[in-house]
Amino acid sequence: MRKARWLVGGIVVALTACGPGAVNNPPEQAAVADAAAPPAPTQNGSVMPIEIVQLDGFVANGFFPESAPENGDIQQIVGSYGASGDATIGSAEFTIALVEDAQELLMPVASGPTVDGLGLEAICGETAALVEIEAGSNWALTPISLNHCADTNELRVRVIDTSSEWGSWVAVAAPILPAS
Repeated sequence: MRKARWLVGGIVVALTACGPGAVNNPPEQAAVADAAAPPAPTQNGSVMPIEIVQLDGFVANGFFPESAPENGDIQQIVGSYGASGDATIGSAEFTIALVEDAQELLMPVASGPTVDGLGLEAICGETAALVEIEAGSNWALTPISLNHCADTNELRVRVIDTSSEWGSWVAVAAPILPAS
């Protein structure tokens, strides 16, 4: 069983999917009885909860169905593989409360075989760092350096898909604080 939660437009959206490879695209906004946000991580190896600020074309669980994650640490997924499949274009933005002294996060990233028109930015204050997206990555734990985040306690992540070409889609999940 997979459980996931997203904060969309101030509303927590929850999903429980059963069975191997279970994939579901929940509605972008829905009221749920259990509106508690996931707890903030305090230990290394923890999943860092995200707060979605904007979804434009991106959807919860927006990834190619055969790319469903098998790792239980991959949670709160947003991606551009939506109603129009890999022809969907748009962007997503979310924030992550940083843990004191964190130097790096590991961002689970999945993508199709075409990465032209895809972008991932890690933004702290006014400084943005571009993060490379590997073609055909299947939930690769992509390192996000926090060296440019010394003066802030929040990381903003922007993911962009401007291509409607075959195989062009990207999905990201809540990052993991690496074990020390």
